[in-house]
Amino acid sequence: MFHSDRGIEYAAFEYRNQLARLGIIQSMNRPGKMNDNAHMESFFHSMKAEELHGRRFDNDDQLRQAIRSYIAFYNQQRLHSALRYLPPVAFERQQACNYVSIKAVQDPARYQLFCAASVNHLD
Repeated sequence: MFHSDRGIEYAAFEYRNQLARLGIIQSMNRPGKMNDNAHMESFFHSMKAEELHGRRFDNDDQLRQAIRSYIAFYNQQRLHSALRYLPPVAFERQQACNYVSIKAVQDPARYQLFCAASVNHLD
């Protein structure tokens, strides 16, 4: 997948055809929503600054492994100030547990098990 803003160079017929010939799916911001890219731009900035800057890779496999490793780190360990200094996986589990806690009134045993499993999985 290739995501970009709606710049004329990315919307050009020939450019889009070349992506299609290569089997690459194109994705663009929604019209008038220039901040659609903000989260991905932040991620790529972090990955470049924290993992890739200054490193040399002898082949594509080394680069792919570095990217896979960074994505796992980013989602499971890296603290994010916007997420109350939790990694995304922990934040999402916490939010899910908070949501199901509200639903616990209907079926307490079921939802207590869900939250306990979510918290224990973080250890």
